[in-house]
Amino acid sequence: MSVLVRAVLLIAPVLAAASGAAAGPQQTVLEGVVGPAPTITLTKDGVEVTRLDPGQYTIRVDDRADSHNFHLFGPGVNERTGVEFVGQQTWTVMLQAGDYTYQCDPHATAMRGTFRVGAPSTPPVPQVKPLVGTVGPGKTIVLRTGSGTRAKALTAGRYRITVRDRTARDNLHLVGPGVNRRTGVRFRGTVRWTITLRAGTYRYRSDATKRLRGSFRVIASAHAHGG
Repeated sequence: MSVLVRAVLLIAPVLAAASGAAAGPQQTVLEGVVGPAPTITLTKDGVEVTRLDPGQYTIRVDDRADSHNFHLFGPGVNERTGVEFVGQQTWTVMLQAGDYTYQCDPHATAMRGTFRVGAPSTPPVPQVKPLVGTVGPGKTIVLRTGSGTRAKALTAGRYRITVRDRTARDNLHLVGPGVNRRTGVRFRGTVRWTITLRAGTYRYRSDATKRLRGSFRVIASAHAHGG
């Protein structure tokens, strides 16, 4: 092998590596289209954009009407085509965590879309409210709210009921829409139930002593209270 050929073979990988380094990482391309019909879209690989990771993006805008424009705005970004402009534009943008909007400015009510950059929003964890049910000692039974008042009207939702059964002669039996829970008549101790209370009437009683009973209403109103 000649010296010249050997030198070419040694230099070629170096040039290829240098070329790759100069090109840098490939950017994600988004496609924005507005018009000619009263429609506006932003897609990635043909799918409507609803969430993206933070980072740098190339946006190719195809503006197909002289009565519409494509306007993208959000944290650190405010790019638009002219209303009378028809043609293609390419933008390089750095998207940050937050909410972004794209719209046609003259028809922003009807021609509008949004997407989130960053982690998906997590739904709020439903609040679990406390209740305390007590049966015994003696011939007593009661269900109280976390503030200590007797339960009369509660808001529908998730509840954690601490049942304190202090007698081996009676039990606490709770019945209502979607709920049928009880302790044993001979059981003494503490149990905890996590249940969902729906709108309607609930009744609690002792299965051994019929006169030991109580009730409360559950309503789907934020104005209900446990007093």
